This record gives sequence, structure tokens and C-alpha cells, in this order.
Amino acid sequence: MIMNHDIFYDLLNKLENLFPKRTLSQLTSKELPEQGVYFFFETNEKRQESNELRVVRVGTHAAQSGSKATLYDRLSKHRGTVKGGGGKHRSSVQRELIGDSFINKLQIAKNYPNWAIRSHKSIKETLVGEIDLEIKISNYIVENMPFISLAVPGKSGKDNLRSYIEKNSIALLSNYEKTQKVNPPSRDWLGYHSSSELVKQSGLWNRQYVNLTTIDGDFYAIFEELISKMQ
Repeated sequence: MIMNHDIFYDLLNKLENLFPKRTLSQLTSKELPEQGVYFFFETNEKRQESNELRVVRVGTHAAQSGSKATLYDRLSKHRGTVKGGGGKHRSSVQRELIGDSFINKLQIAKNYPNWAIRSHKSIKETLVGEIDLEIKISNYIVENMPFISLAVPGKSGKDNLRSYIEKNSIALLSNYEKTQKVNPPSRDWLGYHSSSELVKQSGLWNRQYVNLTTIDGDFYAIFEELISKMQ
């Protein structure tokens, strides 16, 4: 299937007419579909030869069978705590990756020796020492990363329709190991400081699926049908 970014962004524009861009500071469960896929954009990250913001992260929820997690639950993890502005990066890959990039950019690795180490998720001393960076991440996401969401109902599981939309969207948008980059990051993009080559080369705050080189032939049609059902 041809990787056509223009078709994809035209579909996102249709989606945005139904679900206008908003920040996580405006997050409420009432305005979100219970189940869906989300698309984050980023201030100053624009498509080639356009003022249109480019997608910098795609994600979903309830990828494990039996999960009861909702779209609101997932986005809340990325936003962090409302009071105090902190958060838990070990529960959010998005927060983990952004925090890692800040650590490298600011050269403060010695202050966060246990960053992203899952076994420290309940160690109070570690968590207290990470609060300032968690707050910095929350501020960055809330202030710089608006999002839209596509309603995608269905049972939880790794092979459900939400996972299909997530996987194909990331495969389409990723520049990982591609000689001709489409809508590459700006030269000042924070993700260039990532420890992950998957992030730096893909131009996305994603690691999973960025190495895929093809998309399903029915992807655009299925995406458009889901948008029509939201109407």
C-alpha cells in the first residue's frame, strides 16, 4: 500500500472537525470516546512546506486481553497528576521518553540514576528525587502537545481494531531508516536528545512499530469509516 501522508492528514482534518485539538489540561472523560486511538501533535513541529502541525505520537489503550482501561485512563497517565503537576513516567512511555530526552539535553543523568527502571516504581526515595523532572514533563506535555482522538470501540486485546489503527498510523508516519524523510522533525525537536535511535530516527515519541515499512491496504478506508461512525 502506498504511504501517502496527504491522505492521512486529510483524514485527520476530518477527524478534527469532530474532535478539535485540545490539550491535556482540558481532559475530561465526558468529552472523550470511552475507547479510541489518540494522536499527539507538538508546538513548532510542522509538516514540510506547511503550517500544519505534524503528528509526533500515536497511542491507544487496553492492548491486553481483559483490560478495563479507557482512553481517559491512558491519557491521564500521560498528563500526570492534576494537583502538583507531577506524574509517573513508569506508567507512561510518553513521559519516560520525554524525560529521557530532557535528561540528555540538560546533561543531568547523575540526578536520575534510576530513570525508567521499573523496580523503583514504589521506592519513595527514588520517586521524591524525580518529582522536579516529572513536573517538567507534565508542563511540556500540557503546554506543547495538543491531541485529537478517534473513537475505536471493541474488546481489549493486542490484535483489536485500536491496535490496528495505532500500528498502521505509526508505520506510515515513521521515518525510521528511511532514506527520504517525510515531515521530519524540526532541528530543535526535543526528541533528537533521546537515548533511543527508534525515537530519533522515526521522529516520533514512539518505539513500537516505527520499524515497519508497509501499511495494510484497507487502512485508509477503515480509518475513514471510523470517522463517519463518529458523526
